[in-house]
Amino acid sequence: MNYIYARQSSGEEERSISVEQQIDNCRQMASTNNEKIDGVYKDLNTSGRLYWEGAEDLAEMDSVFQNWIKETYKSKRKKYRKGLGDLFKVLKDNDTIYVDDRTRLYRPLTNSYLESSFNQFIKEKQIKIVTVKDGKIDFNSFSDELVNALQNRIVTNQLEIQRKKSKDSLKRLKDSGEFKQAVPTSLGYESTGRKHEVVINEREAEAVKLIFKMYLDGNSVLTITKAVSRKYKDVFKNGRTTPKTVREVIARPLYAGFIYNSNGELVEAQQVKGKEIIDYKTWEEANRILNQRKEHKRPTKKNTIFFNGITRCGCCNSLLHVAINNKKYISLRCISHNRLEKENCHINIGQNTSFINGLGMNDAIQPLLMVGVLNKLNNATNLAEERGLKLLIKKLIKGDIKSETYQMLVNWTIDGIAVYQNKIIVETHWGNIELERRKLNGRLKLPKYTWFNIDNGYKLVYYYKSIKYSKTEQCLFSNGNIEVCMIEG
Repeated sequence: MNYIYARQSSGEEERSISVEQQIDNCRQMASTNNEKIDGVYKDLNTSGRLYWEGAEDLAEMDSVFQNWIKETYKSKRKKYRKGLGDLFKVLKDNDTIYVDDRTRLYRPLTNSYLESSFNQFIKEKQIKIVTVKDGKIDFNSFSDELVNALQNRIVTNQLEIQRKKSKDSLKRLKDSGEFKQAVPTSLGYESTGRKHEVVINEREAEAVKLIFKMYLDGNSVLTITKAVSRKYKDVFKNGRTTPKTVREVIARPLYAGFIYNSNGELVEAQQVKGKEIIDYKTWEEANRILNQRKEHKRPTKKNTIFFNGITRCGCCNSLLHVAINNKKYISLRCISHNRLEKENCHINIGQNTSFINGLGMNDAIQPLLMVGVLNKLNNATNLAEERGLKLLIKKLIKGDIKSETYQMLVNWTIDGIAVYQNKIIVETHWGNIELERRKLNGRLKLPKYTWFNIDNGYKLVYYYKSIKYSKTEQCLFSNGNIEVCMIEG
């Protein structure tokens, strides 16, 4: 069987031709070899430093990779390559992979396990790699493997040099006061159309001056936001500004003719020299007050939000957004109608709310995390790990799980959650589990649950009324040592 794999980076660490062009190049190469392509797999906006889906356990043990994830890649949601993982699932002995060039397969970090684990997989299945640029690569050949390793090191080194040069160049610009990024888009300024040249936008400048005047007169940021939005509706996108934008305006020394250099010191901003909107004393006093208010701000208690980013609306497929009421009750809501011309789906679900005759999402989903723990237990490699997981099982059955552990178990178990008015679908790594939502006492609630021991493991039973008055029992999910059921009636 012959397959194509294509990958394009997000552009932060490399530049590559489009995935479509890579696939086209590979098809032409296969056609030249008189071979038929049986499948195409691709990863878009994906770093070559990422492991494939299915190699998570190995990635967790790779300290070099984990450090990079935490320091460099922490803002990205995509931590593994789905396309490559799907390809590896269908590969059989002696199959062939076509790629545009060898770096599409990986660009490993120095001392990461990625390169050796990938090569080992290819060798064990005797997979043939054919590249458009370099022809066949034989991973059983010492010379080919050496060339592959050296090329990856050279490319990585070149990218690091380019990145350092770019940072040094930006540093020199900042230190000389000629750092020109974002100035044309700052409130109060606009581009003339000539490179890096800006002029004052008089209407926007009036809004900036009003913000500083009201702040120095003792008004709160919220009061200023309302006043400026009302008076300068034409200046702001959607006809209004936000408290965050108002604070950013107050904190920006650009309006007084300064920027921060690489050491955090104020230097004259050459691009707005002679085009200052306020004087330096006004900016200095406003920031003294701003910093003073920050110091006296009361700390708010942080709520733990376990499912943000993986919970979506079952109707329009939009991600649900977090809403916190009274700094205590967390719910997830569909607000797609605010951004798209769609009818309001009216989808929302309470996350940490406790109910008398039913459960909120945190409590209802907690027992399902047993699926991930049991799968970890089945793959435990040593006695200490096995003991730790068995202790975790006992705590799960008791419902005694701390926030940090809960979040870890969510990552072990759940891919996503689709929320509808009458149900939720919990998408685990091993299959989907559907839980009914019922309206009880005016609120939509998820079912309660109880545990039973069975011969080969555990049985999780969801119910609404009572187990005593059950009519029929429906199996929702079964995997290894756990069975999940729902009692109807």
